[in-house]
Amino acid sequence: MNQLIDEVIISEEAANRNITVSDEEVQQELQEQFGFYPEGTYTPTVTTTPVYTPTWSAAQFALIDPTDTPVPSSTPTETPEGWVPTATDVPEGSPTDVPATATVEPTVGPDPTETPIPTITPTPTPFTERLYNKEVKDYLDSLSVYGISRSDIERIIYNELLRDKLIADVTKDLEPTEEQVWVRHILVDSEEVANEVKTKLDDGADWHDIAAEYSTDESNKDNGGDLGWIGADDSYDADFLTGAFALTEDGQISDPVESQFGWHIIQLVSKATNSVSSSKFTQIKQNFFTDWLEEIRTSRDDIVISDDWTKYCPDTPAVPDDLYEYVISSDE
Repeated sequence: MNQLIDEVIISEEAANRNITVSDEEVQQELQEQFGFYPEGTYTPTVTTTPVYTPTWSAAQFALIDPTDTPVPSSTPTETPEGWVPTATDVPEGSPTDVPATATVEPTVGPDPTETPIPTITPTPTPFTERLYNKEVKDYLDSLSVYGISRSDIERIIYNELLRDKLIADVTKDLEPTEEQVWVRHILVDSEEVANEVKTKLDDGADWHDIAAEYSTDESNKDNGGDLGWIGADDSYDADFLTGAFALTEDGQISDPVESQFGWHIIQLVSKATNSVSSSKFTQIKQNFFTDWLEEIRTSRDDIVISDDWTKYCPDTPAVPDDLYEYVISSDE
């Protein structure tokens, strides 16, 4: 029901922005779903992923206290002085029975004649339009028993393409950056222990020593609980993220923060707006669009969902596996 409502809102907003999807685009997408490219196989464009290289300040160096990792140098293997290779016993009179000082003259024969070798180029089996149409027909025939027609499939594709175009328009002014914090933490089991840790740190105890002694996060306790750069939408506990982003000054240490994993003492190393990878930028745009769509939906008073809709919907709809996988992959 919510998806149907979103589709109506998307359709209306797209119309307001003069965004359309043609039948040709729908058919092209359908062809690509079956791997059929009449104009040639699609070759994706390779784009570079920006990588953020931080410039550390003296204060950040003092916090993290990085140490150089020694790189072992290669040790050459010396040949022992005076070493002479052991000769291999060769039967007398053999072709290789030649004194080491002898000069072997090459035997000159007739000039070699070049024999042409045919070059075999593999010929791919073309995915013809006839074969494509057959695969589409077979697929639709398997769905027809459920009352699903070609127009239903094309409507699904149309809605997905319209959504993608609207996302592109709504997020066109976004930059591939996000605010991030570079933090480290000490995780303990109780608020009492967290307060004890905070007191010791406030009294000047070394962060690394306290992390190694108290932290229950075995994955990083020995490197000071360093988590590196994280964004507000990264897959961390929401309460932990709130506590981390509440810090404002380099070196600032939080009060105990409770999460589903225990109690954290968090230290801010730095906060900055950093570049993000293309995959993360895609997720940022998706999150931005989701929030934008929710704001529009919340602002409207003409959306009413009646409780009696359950009377007309089966509890366990019979959906074929291939259709279910198609819908799920389309949503992703």
